[in-house]
Amino acid sequence: MRKINLNSLPQKLISEILEKNPSSEDISILDAEGNIVSVIIKYNTYQYLLEKIEKDEESIDYEELKEFDSKKEKNQAIDFDDFIKGE
Repeated sequence: MRKINLNSLPQKLISEILEKNPSSEDISILDAEGNIVSVIIKYNTYQYLLEKIEKDEESIDYEELKEFDSKKEKNQAIDFDDFIKGE
């Protein structure tokens, strides 16, 4: 993640970022045609999104593990030490 010192930003943007009760928590940065090129989100929103992604990834990992185990591959796999010994 890139980091920028708050005081190096334009005052209008600083005011938007520090607004106590914003009507919208995210700030869209638009190009000359009005297309969104970037978005600034509040820290609590960022934390929420990270937690949601991590939870989703854990769920996916769990499902993949269940699928792997349901194929009984886990029981057929040889121990690493046995593999090294050539057994």
